[in-house]
Amino acid sequence: MRKKALHSLALCVAGSFLLLPSCVEVNDDYDLSGDIDMTIGAGGNLALPTSGTVKMKMKDILDLEEDGIVRPMGEDSVYYLIEGADKPSTFEFELPDIKVEDPTLDPFELSFKIPNLENLLNKALPGDENAVIRQQVLDNRDNLALLETILGDKATVEYESPEIPLERDVEMLNYDFTMPDEVAGLEYIGFSQPMQPDFDLTTTMPAGKLVLHNVNAEFPAMLDHDNITFGGTWLGHLNDHGLHQYNVPDTTLTNGVHTRLQLEFVGIDLTKRPAPENRPWERANHPDGKLLLEESVAMHGSVMVRGTIFDFIALAGENFKMQAKIKMKAPAIGEVVVMVDPEINPESTTIELNDLPDFLTENEVTVILQQPAIRLDIIAEEKNTHEPLPVKVECWGALNTDKNITVNLGNETAPEIQIGGEVNSSWCIWDGKEEPAWGSEYSYYQAVGLTNIIEEIPEKIDLSFDARVKQEYITISLGTSYKATIDYNVECPLALAKGSKIVYSETVDELGEDLDGIEVKELKITAMLHVEDADGGDNIPFDKLDLTVTPLDKNGNPIAGIQVEPLLDVNSGDKIVLHLTCESGAMDKLESLTFEVAAKVTTDGAAPLSAKTTVQLTDVSIELIGGVIADLN
Repeated sequence: MRKKALHSLALCVAGSFLLLPSCVEVNDDYDLSGDIDMTIGAGGNLALPTSGTVKMKMKDILDLEEDGIVRPMGEDSVYYLIEGADKPSTFEFELPDIKVEDPTLDPFELSFKIPNLENLLNKALPGDENAVIRQQVLDNRDNLALLETILGDKATVEYESPEIPLERDVEMLNYDFTMPDEVAGLEYIGFSQPMQPDFDLTTTMPAGKLVLHNVNAEFPAMLDHDNITFGGTWLGHLNDHGLHQYNVPDTTLTNGVHTRLQLEFVGIDLTKRPAPENRPWERANHPDGKLLLEESVAMHGSVMVRGTIFDFIALAGENFKMQAKIKMKAPAIGEVVVMVDPEINPESTTIELNDLPDFLTENEVTVILQQPAIRLDIIAEEKNTHEPLPVKVECWGALNTDKNITVNLGNETAPEIQIGGEVNSSWCIWDGKEEPAWGSEYSYYQAVGLTNIIEEIPEKIDLSFDARVKQEYITISLGTSYKATIDYNVECPLALAKGSKIVYSETVDELGEDLDGIEVKELKITAMLHVEDADGGDNIPFDKLDLTVTPLDKNGNPIAGIQVEPLLDVNSGDKIVLHLTCESGAMDKLESLTFEVAAKVTTDGAAPLSAKTTVQLTDVSIELIGGVIADLN
């Protein structure tokens, strides 16, 4: 590290020695080339004029790299320890398209029997006034020419038969699905395009017209309906049979003429299957991934025959059928309501803290942070569209340091950290003492023991996470790839808690040549210490300072003959006094001075370490106790 503000104090000490020779006045008339003792002494206590240092900002004292792991942030220039993962963890899953085969829909027939001729005539020619004509028709049914004469203008009039009940005929509607491996449960299948069963209705009745009257079509309750293009009405959600019932409007069918009824279904609701299967499909009960739906489609009600007397004669007493041919393509599946369980393998991350400044990594350093926190940012996006992740991902993990400290982040049994869905995608993992003001976009997770992670600065922090998709039903688009990127950052303001200690040391070298031939018995240095915040106040990151000075010889060993009394528990605004006592000849051994400053926090609520914090020495005075001896040779 570069020379710091404390170095200024060291220079004051060293400079006091260097000033003395210049005070000696030499007469040119003397011959100093001879054998003359050039050793001089100045007795008594000598005091040098007072001086001071300029205000040194913490940023100049620490002289940290702007993009280093410790750097100032925000308007207050608070120092933060910031380090993130080299490579964010990602996971991705995709729910493939569900392929559905065309359903098996065999034609079905509704059978009916035409009433006998007498009943038809009673309907067509009612009343006593037509009794003679009815009997003549019965007696001469095979003589068409005579019947035209008997009926007259009534021969070409269309008449309508009584209602004829239809026999209910049921066919099976089959769907065969194969679920992708990622699907753990299926509740609803939404069609990207409506499924449109096309009912082609015809009749085998050779004469007259068949009138559908009060005919109902019944469909499985699980078919979610929408539009009806034929103009009928739905008779409530479910009928007594547990089916959707659709009332077909009165429709006339003629032999050889096709009449069409087209409905639209928008999805399949598996919770409306007949009991006991009226629940979602679950893979736990179907490990083969098969979903087979076998449900009924039916039509029932009544018909009437409309025709002339001649039509009735031809049809009376005979059995006929109404045919319904159903054509339907397999639906194209879009969104589904599913429970998914894709495989997620988040990568573990190692946060390296091997580039910290020396003052944070010395052996005697104890850093108890007031607001240690880990920023957990999740970028969840749908491929190409940047839509939120539709599923909730439950996370849990642990922090492990090379100092054998472990902090658990939730647990598998009851994971509290969730991403995606409707929850926030960013988390602040904090110690629970003072909540960081990171905004409403963050959710907060209290990690007990997080403070201990950095109490003894580790070289690395291993951050491992496990994750799984929460097992709940969500709406998801098939064929879409969903991706989440998880990024971790340790982000801790250097706000020191009670019990913290930061140690800083600096060495002033190459003093031997400057001090050669100078002998000092005792040196006393006094000064006023001022540590201030950016506004000139006392809201500073530490409240006590210890100063220890160690004299070293050219081999870097402490010099026993030079004693320096340490300064302990110095506060900002205190007068500091530094005593240096030298044995005879010890000064000649002095090559360097090591200054070690221990900044301590002894109370709660210390301010964060700021680049704008200033340090200044004023009223610096140096007093030489007992005089000085200098060898001018």
